[in-house]
Formats: sequence, structure tokens, C-alpha cells
Amino acid sequence: MEALLTKRLTYSDYVQMTPPDSGQYQLIQGELVTMTSPNTRHQRIIRLITKSLETYLEKSPLGEIFLSPMDVVMGEGEVYQPDILFILESNQKIIEDTKINGIPDMIVEVLSPSNAYYDLVVKKKIYEQCGVKEYWIVDPLQNTLDLYVLHNNKFEHKIQIEKKGKIPSEIFPGLDLDLETILP
Repeated sequence: MEALLTKRLTYSDYVQMTPPDSGQYQLIQGELVTMTSPNTRHQRIIRLITKSLETYLEKSPLGEIFLSPMDVVMGEGEVYQPDILFILESNQKIIEDTKINGIPDMIVEVLSPSNAYYDLVVKKKIYEQCGVKEYWIVDPLQNTLDLYVLHNNKFEHKIQIEKKGKIPSEIFPGLDLDLETILP
């Protein structure tokens, strides 16, 4: 990712801009940041996680899943496009026609070399401050998944799974998803 401007932008600025090219952008701490195109493994991981969660939701319809690119307005200078986001039925009011205007209940980010710093540090801190209940970070290079759960307004590192092992989600109780099935 590369910062394109030095002026701290707001969501209003973001929606009125004509991007300099056809890339995808996020507004992170008021900076317009371009996202490089993900590789095929990254996309496979997103597809496999989504497929597993959709199967779960067919039996237990708790809410709705969205995939990037989808603007998620976390605050005036924070407009993200998480790889996967989930919104519980009780939180559906944040879903608008062109964006998610509020805080998703669960977010999944799959790391890429160009976005790792943002996902591991900057966005993780904002997700915690805003009240995201559950945050999954998948690292395809290390074959790991780190699961963070919000307790007392702080992320607790619930578990790191390496290569294989069940993902103990609190948002999706009884989820039967093993890390090895989503890491092709």
C-alpha cells in the first residue's frame, strides 16, 4: 500500500474524489492508501473462509457476510475495505446501499506483503477502539490464524493456530472450521 496524499482527509473528501487510477483505496488515519491487487492464494483463502461461514449461516442465520471491496466507514478519517466482514442481525442498521456505516461485528484480514503493517498494527488498533467484537488475521506465509476477541474494550489474543486446528469463534459458536481447510 502506498499513501497518495499528505492532507488528512475525511469521509466526505473520500467520496468526492476521483482516484488517480482504477485501484482500490482505503482511508487510513486520514490518508488515502492504495491497495495492490491480491495474489491468487489470498483470494482462495477468502473464498474458502466465506464458503465455510456461509455454510454455517445456512443452519444458523445470525447475520450477513460482505467481501472486499466494500467501504466500511469506521470514523470520519477511517474508511476500510476488510477482506471479509460480518454483521449480526441485531446490527443490520449499519448496512446502507453504498457502504457499511458503522462497526462490523467480525472482521477477517488476510495478510499480503503490501498490507501487513496496516492490518497488524494500524487497523487492528482502530478495530479495537471502535468495538469490533472479533478479529481474525490470516497469515498465508506463516500458515497461521490469530484470533482476537474484544473483552472490556480491549482485544485479547485468544489463540494462534498454526497449519491446522479448529477456529474457536465466539461470533460463530460451534463453527466446524479447521485452518488446514482454508490454507490451500
